[in-house]
Order: sequence, then C-alpha cells, then structure tokens
Amino acid sequence: MTPKKTIYVREEDQEVFDQAKELADEESLSQTIAKALKDLVERKKAEEEGFKEITLEVGTWPAGQKSTKQTEEVKFYGRKLNYHKELHGQTGSGDDRGTTYKLYQGGKGKFLYYVRNWSRWQKESSGAKYELFDSLEELEDEKNPPRGFIADAKKKLGQDGAKRLEI
Repeated sequence: MTPKKTIYVREEDQEVFDQAKELADEESLSQTIAKALKDLVERKKAEEEGFKEITLEVGTWPAGQKSTKQTEEVKFYGRKLNYHKELHGQTGSGDDRGTTYKLYQGGKGKFLYYVRNWSRWQKESSGAKYELFDSLEELEDEKNPPRGFIADAKKKLGQDGAKRLEI
C-alpha cells in the first residue's frame, strides 16, 4: 500500500502548482514534487559538505582591446580543493604573465582541473581550459600539476598527502 500525504497549498502558491502540473507532461504532480524534494535534499546535503554552484569561464581572450573574447561559461556543483598561481613575466615584479591553477571536486566525486594562462601584454592572448579526472592520481600522472598541489588537495579531503614509494 502506498503511503499518502496531504499537501495544503496556499492560495498565493496555487499558480506555481498549476504551472508545474502543466509542465510535468505525463508525470503526476506527486512525482514532480518528489523529484523537486530529492533535488532540494541533495543540494542541501552538498552545501553542508562545502559544495556550491561554481561558474568558470573557458576559452580565449584575444590580444588587443577591440578583440572579442571567444569564451563560454561552464557551471557545476562542487567545491574548491586547491589554488596555485605562478608568475613568469618579464617585468621586475613578474606579474605581467602567469598561470593560475584551480582544482575542484564535483558533487559526483570527479575532479575538475582548471588552468588559465594570462598575460597583461597588449599583443598576447590569454586562455583557460579545464579537464575532468576520475581520481587525483590520474590527474597527477597525466598533467604534472605544480609541486605539492595534489598533496594539499588530498589533505583537504582528509587523505594522506604523502607520496608512497614502492621500495
């Protein structure tokens, strides 16, 4: 026997219930409400663990002020595990060129590695890209991130960040 729940709808909320019923197509309103509640519970649990919606811009920022950027936004639910910035410019401070590295853990357990190469020189383009990995070990083997980058991320996850030697 299916348990029954009675939902009381305030008059000011009736319109949204009517719209949901129309948009649900062949689903019943009960199924639609259950799906919305599952999404809410999943999102709230993730927020308690430090996850939130993250937006990154990827693509190319061409050189020159009149050039149009060729980028797109990517969004996902995750949390930042690490950030590293390297300066490799030619000015005295070295802050005219650089690379920014970011590492995120997605809500479903995958890892997003974001790299942005940037320049403040007028004739040099900047760009950013990301890649997804199933594990931190896979990322470390394939991308050779900055020294200590993965170890720091593992510590944030409560894992041992030490490199294991098979000797």
